[in-house]
Amino acid sequence: MASTSSSQTPPPPFAHDVFLSFRGADTRHGFTAHLYGALVRRGINAYRDDNELARGETIEPSLLRAIECSRFSIVVFSRGYAESPWCLDELVKIVDCRRRLGQVVLPVFYDVDPMVVAELNGEYGEALNRHCRGDSAGKVEQWKEALEEVGNVSGWDVQNKDQSEMVREIVDTIWLELSRTLEVSMDNLVGMGSRANKLKELLGEDTGDDVRFVGISGMGGIGKTTLARVVYDEIGMEFRNSRCFLENVKDYFEKHGAVHVQEHLLSAVLMEKNLKVWDAHTGKVMIKKSLQHRKVLLVLDDVDSAEQLEMLAANQNWFGPGSRIIITSRDQRLLYKHGACGVFKLEGLNYIEALTLFSLKTFKNYEPSEGFEEFSMRVVEYAQGLPLAIEVLGCFLGGRSRREWESAITSLKDYCDDILDVLKISFDGLNKPEKDMFLDIACFFNLKSISEVKKVLNSCGFCADIGVKHLVEKSLLSFSPMGKMSNLKAMDLSHSHNLIATPDFTGAPNIATLIFKDCTSLGVIHPSIGSLQKLTCLSFRGCTKLRNLPSMPGKLKELYLDSTALSNEELQQIICWAVALSVLSLSSCNSLKTVPVSIGSLKQLKVLNLHGCSQLDNVPRELGGLESLEELDLSGTKITQPPLSIFYLKHLKTLSFQYNMPTKLPTLSGLHSMITTLNLGDCGLKEGDFPTSVGCLLPSLELLDLSSNNFVTLPIIGQLSRLYSLRLDNCMMLTSLPKLPSRIEFLYVNGCVSLGQMPDMKFSGGHFYFEGLDCSKLYDGNGVSEDSSWPTLLRRPLLRGQEHPATLERLVFKVQGSRIPKWFTHQRDGSSIWVSLPKSPYYDDMMGLALCCTVNDLTDGSHFSKQQLGSPSKRQRQQHICFFFVSGDSIRFLLKGLSDGSACVGLSFEELPFYQLIKPGAAVEVIRCGYRIVSRRDIEDLAAGTSTDVASAFATIRRDDDHSPRPKKLIFEGSRSLVLFCANDFVCVRVLKVYQVD
Repeated sequence: MASTSSSQTPPPPFAHDVFLSFRGADTRHGFTAHLYGALVRRGINAYRDDNELARGETIEPSLLRAIECSRFSIVVFSRGYAESPWCLDELVKIVDCRRRLGQVVLPVFYDVDPMVVAELNGEYGEALNRHCRGDSAGKVEQWKEALEEVGNVSGWDVQNKDQSEMVREIVDTIWLELSRTLEVSMDNLVGMGSRANKLKELLGEDTGDDVRFVGISGMGGIGKTTLARVVYDEIGMEFRNSRCFLENVKDYFEKHGAVHVQEHLLSAVLMEKNLKVWDAHTGKVMIKKSLQHRKVLLVLDDVDSAEQLEMLAANQNWFGPGSRIIITSRDQRLLYKHGACGVFKLEGLNYIEALTLFSLKTFKNYEPSEGFEEFSMRVVEYAQGLPLAIEVLGCFLGGRSRREWESAITSLKDYCDDILDVLKISFDGLNKPEKDMFLDIACFFNLKSISEVKKVLNSCGFCADIGVKHLVEKSLLSFSPMGKMSNLKAMDLSHSHNLIATPDFTGAPNIATLIFKDCTSLGVIHPSIGSLQKLTCLSFRGCTKLRNLPSMPGKLKELYLDSTALSNEELQQIICWAVALSVLSLSSCNSLKTVPVSIGSLKQLKVLNLHGCSQLDNVPRELGGLESLEELDLSGTKITQPPLSIFYLKHLKTLSFQYNMPTKLPTLSGLHSMITTLNLGDCGLKEGDFPTSVGCLLPSLELLDLSSNNFVTLPIIGQLSRLYSLRLDNCMMLTSLPKLPSRIEFLYVNGCVSLGQMPDMKFSGGHFYFEGLDCSKLYDGNGVSEDSSWPTLLRRPLLRGQEHPATLERLVFKVQGSRIPKWFTHQRDGSSIWVSLPKSPYYDDMMGLALCCTVNDLTDGSHFSKQQLGSPSKRQRQQHICFFFVSGDSIRFLLKGLSDGSACVGLSFEELPFYQLIKPGAAVEVIRCGYRIVSRRDIEDLAAGTSTDVASAFATIRRDDDHSPRPKKLIFEGSRSLVLFCANDFVCVRVLKVYQVD
């Protein structure tokens, strides 16, 4: 094998597994053709210059890039190899990559002795002497050095040998080396190393002659498929070509039938395309006949019935000596019944493994980022070692701000639909009595001993002994050695609508989190909850029948009682024992009329939420004693004037007073300068009510909501240097806006029917998002129509951004309209489009990509005032236009390593997956989409106020409507977000495919 230099530069992204260097006249149609075909059939990405290069492309730079982007180079030395300057130049580049990048070089001596190559004698010496007298004399020394180096590398001498056997040996060697590189990538599969070793012990270190069936069992999402894949890749070389990984067997049987799965198995193992099986019985005969003399590695993933096993691997005599059959299933009994010699029961990750996996998925590091440690630990505790839950939550939270984390942490369950879909499969497979038994255990006996559980279930008419055993075999139940859940740290019984009382918590002293969200029948709390000394978070949100609570431990930090039937007297009792609370959430507690004066004793309280307490008409002055309070929400109450006590809250950062009418707004001068969020929406504010000196009074303000008020103009807010979000939805009398702060990123003016023009804006950030639905006056003369060259609405922000092109990355505008302007030179119906990027050097000078789509949106009235929500006319399906601008630098960064131009990019305009969570019942449909490559000329025309010709400034962009790529090679397939701007936006743009084109 080739050795590598100690000082290497990092390798480029590998586009190819193998580069083949050969003299075409000698071996193209013989040995090299057979070798290339064998590599491709094994799934190895081999580069052969006469097969891969496009017509008209300069060959030398392309070959140099291909060599540099390959893991291996195979050099086929033939008698005429040294005659070709072309081959020798390739060899020099290969040697350079070997020294500089550590590329593995493997020589094959086809019809020439290795000593002839290494010592430069015979045909090779004669060829080099002729080169010395020709035009290439200056390169000869480099060629000699390269031939000597590669000629001394251990390789294959195929002279006078069975070439088919030699080809197989070469391919096996390459495959083995590639498999080793895959093993390195397993570092990101946390905890799989030790588990894989245990599974391999069951399989047997030496396969020998026996045939083994080995099972992997465990609950859904625990990692059975991943573990099987790891071991399959690690031991696969022992089985050469005779192996197959059948994933999702249960789903394939249900959707396509047994015959389809049998065909897949036979085609994979026999390496025969279009293999036909006429019926399931014939398929069984064909599998046995074809495989009984082969040493086979077969993985049957996610099997749930004996019938599936009978159709694919009925017994050991179907397979040749040394075969290994790995079966994954949630049903442990099924595995043993089918003859598994061992079953590996896969458990969840331990705490350290779980935190490491979550950190990798979320922060791309092995530990949480600074400032996110506590959040991460809470998520990991919630996931309970389930890899699927950890990965889903990690991907969802990755890249989000601390503020978004705080919001998501309080309702983690809402983001776990993918997890629940997987776990529900096991439950759906139970019969009616088993489902009833499981639900009874989960809701009422989760903390009881096994003997006590069986006793009660038997008295209720269940066959508890066999039933409980079956639930354990289905990986739906598990027990600690003592039969109790003493290590349980969290319990979530949310949405248990028939739950009327909590269980006894005596057997779970380590519980730290209890969640009973939307348990609408729950009215009784077991007094043992008061013994949970480690309890820090308790949620009864949406428990509408809950009226009182027993005393709790003094360490409780977070208490959520939203929408409960809590009375004033009960709140008084809670405050007496909840002295350590940092969060108290009482939103929509409609029985509350006052807040007890004892509230001032909660010295550690940071969040007080009284939103929607419709009968609450005052708060005591003792509120000012909450010296740690950071967030106060009094929206939707009967309080008509902010209490003066709030001016004593020196740590207050968020104040919400929405929907409180009529309001007498006192001076804001008493508010502490640390306020970052202020919500005064729908408070009946008139012209002059909002202070003109707000920039001086609240210099830390970041989010300001003044929606649904009655002023005509706003005071100067340009001094609010930290303000990045301004919401003015439904300010129907507002006619103009002042100059906005330079840091502004989000601007909402939906329903501002009197607003006539956009403000002057400068950007210091890299993004700008604008919503302006139902702003008829704003569109007058602004060209939001099909005939527009470019909407005037977008001119100002785009031009401002181009004054500092390094900072402006993305613009997103959402406005009323139904037709895409003609300025977007490429358009098509539907939600996807192919974007042809210009070739270099135009690719490097591209200013950006302008995108547009028309959207049908069934609005939920989110931007309308409280008084208008009942209007049916506001819930009609509306058509909007979304404009996106993505800078050229952002595009080049996104496609870095994939393309340097001359590419065709497949874009998809999609509904965000969490839009349904934000706006339940809403629907989004993309009707038409379009794009334009933005050139410098476009920007100059915008600045001059002239209309750019519809034809693009880039001559390489086609103006026809042929949106199908003319690919040379697929270089990326997956999903990368191109525009994913904010949590309230409902359309994102993703890159799905990238082709290199001619």
